[in-house]
Amino acid sequence: MKKLLFVIVAAALAWSGYWFFQANALKTAIDDWKAREIAAGRDVSYSDVTVAGFPNRLDTTFTDLVIANPDTGWSWSAPQFQILRMVYSDRQMIFAFPNSQQIANQSNDWTITSERLLASFRRDGDDALIRFIAEAPFLNIKSSDGTSTALAAVNFAIEQTDVEPGLYRAILSADAAARSDEATVDGLTAQSELRFAAPLTPGKDRPAIQQINLKSAEYGLGDTRITLDGEFDVDKRGRLTGDLAFETENWRALLEQAQDEWGLGRDGVRFLNDVLTLVASLQGNRDQLNVKLRLNKGVVSLGPLPVGQIPPIPQP
Repeated sequence: MKKLLFVIVAAALAWSGYWFFQANALKTAIDDWKAREIAAGRDVSYSDVTVAGFPNRLDTTFTDLVIANPDTGWSWSAPQFQILRMVYSDRQMIFAFPNSQQIANQSNDWTITSERLLASFRRDGDDALIRFIAEAPFLNIKSSDGTSTALAAVNFAIEQTDVEPGLYRAILSADAAARSDEATVDGLTAQSELRFAAPLTPGKDRPAIQQINLKSAEYGLGDTRITLDGEFDVDKRGRLTGDLAFETENWRALLEQAQDEWGLGRDGVRFLNDVLTLVASLQGNRDQLNVKLRLNKGVVSLGPLPVGQIPPIPQP
């Protein structure tokens, strides 16, 4: 009996020593990460960092965390942020976000409020991202320009495919979305494949996006249902080139929205209305539109007619 008790106490002491060793190693890794970020020209600050979760977990809590990139003007801040993992593995982690966080750039900033916003990721032995999943019952995004967007039942996932290391499958969905201008999206789903120059590696700069295959995207805007799909090459400046299939019903409501949001003006909307009416009539249904748009380095054209421009995707 005494031998058994001795074995139990020895094992408990050994495990306790192992946990405290891992906790100290984690704090050292955090300090090293902060030093690397600052040396690379980025700003990282926090008022406190603690590691808890004994005996089986290593739960890291950052207080007043700020991560910023002066070169791009982007920053992210949160009053509290947690990284949760098991003590014996750092290949799978859970991120627990606070109820409020902020994202900002040189021209605008956004306050994101949520409840139970959680994310998890898994990486392989070479630190490449295998899977990332995020979900929240709701997200409210308020911009400093006064606009706001509310999303319900938000889910996002990105997963490495078996085809090649840099090819990922991404899925985004939300049951509903509402904007401050009272435009309401009744359901949103998007599925795509993204080809990166190299596998995604947590903690390192994102590699350049080379191709986007938008397999399907569908959402409802009031009485309008919109479906999109297309394949695009992405150049070094983040500009898209490829064909986008666009199908919608009640498309005239979109033109009214374009006049307010895209800055087309009355003359531009009137001209597009005449062109699209002709296209829809040739297809046999004046209220339904099925067209293919051409993107050339971000410029969107309907046949020979330029109709707008898509902002470039940030590239490293």
